[in-house]
This record gives sequence, C-alpha cells and structure tokens, in this order.
Amino acid sequence: MTLCGVRPEGFGPSSSISSPLPTSCFTDTILLPLPIWLFLASLPALCAVHHLTRSSRLNPENQTISVPSRKNCVQRTLVGLYYAFIMVNILMETLEIVRLSMENYGIGLLPFIYVGLLGGAYLHFSNGVHGRIPSWVYSNCILLWIGGFVMNVVKVAGLVMDDDERKGTKYPLEDQITDVGVVAGVYVVILGLEIVLAVRRTASKKAVVRKGDGESLHSGEISKQETVER
Repeated sequence: MTLCGVRPEGFGPSSSISSPLPTSCFTDTILLPLPIWLFLASLPALCAVHHLTRSSRLNPENQTISVPSRKNCVQRTLVGLYYAFIMVNILMETLEIVRLSMENYGIGLLPFIYVGLLGGAYLHFSNGVHGRIPSWVYSNCILLWIGGFVMNVVKVAGLVMDDDERKGTKYPLEDQITDVGVVAGVYVVILGLEIVLAVRRTASKKAVVRKGDGESLHSGEISKQETVER
C-alpha cells in the first residue's frame, strides 16, 4: 500500500483543498510523526545529561534516601486512568488505520504513532527507566501529549476543509473527523493526568525528605542527651 493511496491529493505539502494547511497525506506522513521523532531524539540527550551529572549525585552529601511511597486508592485510580486513556488512543489510531486501508486511502506513517504512545507509557511506568532519563516528564508532556494534540488539531482543520465527504464509502469524512477529534481530546486528558501524577510524585518525595530530616534531627538530639547523661 502506498502512503497516499487514492487520496485526491498526493504527498506534497502544498494543498489546493485545505490551503494554507498541507495535504492530508503530508499530515499523516510528516506532521503527526514529527513530535515522536523529536521525542526519540531527546532521549539520548537526556541520558547524556544524566551521565554528565552522575558524579555530583554520587557525592554522599548530595544523595537522598529514596523510600517507595505507598499508593493509595486515588493514586492507583489516576495511574489506571492514565494507561487506560493511552490504550484508548491506540485503539482509535488502529480504527482509523483499518478504515483507511479498507478504502485504499493510504495510511501514511500512522502506525508510527504507536511508538510514541507506548514509549510515553513505558517512560511513565519505569519512572524514566529507573531515573536514568531526567526530565522525562517534560518530554512526555511537551513532545508527545501536547505535540500529538496540536498535530491532530491541524489534521482535523484540514479534514473539515475537504469537500470530498466520501458518502457511501466505508469511511465517510465525517467519521474520520470524529475519530481524529477524539484522539486530540484524549491527548489533553493524558496530559492532564501526567501533570497531576508528576505533582503528586514530587510532593511525595518532598514529604519523604522532610520526614528523613526530622528523624535525623530527633536522633541527633537523643545522642546529645545520652552524651550529657554519661
């Protein structure tokens, strides 16, 4: 199957149907995968930052004790919703790919979207591959979720300007607009959940540090009292 199939316009970025927006094939092949390419390119850079700053973190004075936090009901619910909405977008992308294929409309590089969705989910699950990728939350939020939302909004805008409604086909234009709109909306929900979970994770770490400092201070006072008594 070709990238563009029997779409009314070819691959070129210039469109006579949705000008000034690009052709639908260009959007599916270049624009939608672009944030994912940037996301993948950012990972080695973030790993390099981790490697360069590793020596400073190895200093005992700069180390903090990591205590796994107990996940309460709210936390488990938020995490479950996070992965559930990622799965929703995977299913929505699959639906669009299948229906475009049935019409021989070409699927561009839409399957590459799976890489971004699964990659973002894995980074979240592994906490940035066990801390080796600092600032992974920013990569997820900015490149994957905001980037995915913006590109799908551009795609919806281009589809709305298309005169070919494809009525009587297995994939009418109105259905595709709805599908892509749902995908864009789900990206916003995933972004919100990512931010909320990141804030809760940061607050939990600060609470652990404060608790550790308090215990250290209390232990120090006890030691001083024992010394005086002796």
